[in-house]
Amino acid sequence: KIQFENDGSAFFMNSVGIGSQSPAQTLDIMSANPVIRLTDTDPSGVYSQIDGAGGDLILAADGGAGSSNSFISLRVDGTDANAEKLRITSDGKFGFGTGANIDERGHIETGSGNCRLKLQTGNTAVAGFVLQTSAKRFDIQAQNNFFHIYDNTAGTERLRIASDGVITGRGEL
Repeated sequence: KIQFENDGSAFFMNSVGIGSQSPAQTLDIMSANPVIRLTDTDPSGVYSQIDGAGGDLILAADGGAGSSNSFISLRVDGTDANAEKLRITSDGKFGFGTGANIDERGHIETGSGNCRLKLQTGNTAVAGFVLQTSAKRFDIQAQNNFFHIYDNTAGTERLRIASDGVITGRGEL
């Protein structure tokens, strides 16, 4: 049922289907490539999209490439900039809690309290980081009973700290 008001607005009293005669949700868009496009008129030529092609979720900011320095922002408990929790910039950088102040490829910041990143496995598998350039690869990782830095390029362990605190390594310590 559609209800029309004197001011020209309309209200849908039940679910709405676009391309669907039996909408499964409040708004159900059914298509071979379902896309919601949000077009800005000032400046013109700028739009964003929510795309569901092939079961994927694709968020596109500035699809018309009409604005420089576009970003995707996820905000929680409000809509202003202070509610921003994650930002992805047009040059591929991401930041948690940074606002627009992202100065590295990945940046995590907090205004107060601890600022830590946790990597955890559900068993005795490896939790760690890989640091790699075009010439070298180092694995920094924790395993069941030790922490170590492994030079993957040379195929050798460079530093190990065992669970009992014993430190071993190659070269000077």
